[in-house]
Amino acid sequence: MQYTLMLWHADHVNFGRLLNLLESELQLAHDRGTADYDLMLDIMHYMLHYSDTLHHPKEDIVFDASSRATPAPGRR
Repeated sequence: MQYTLMLWHADHVNFGRLLNLLESELQLAHDRGTADYDLMLDIMHYMLHYSDTLHHPKEDIVFDASSRATPAPGRR
């Protein structure tokens, strides 16, 4: 489980880096009227595809299992 948590943390750090890069490109588009639109598209594709198909499903499995294993507050 510790390894899985480390991987998720790394994913979130990388998502943050990609979002920072995307924000920089958006600022360039705003300031100069041009940016690396292919890069922006690649970032968005990756964020949507990777998150929806690989990252979130794994989180969902663990969160579902942990919610079944942990009693709700007041039900102990």
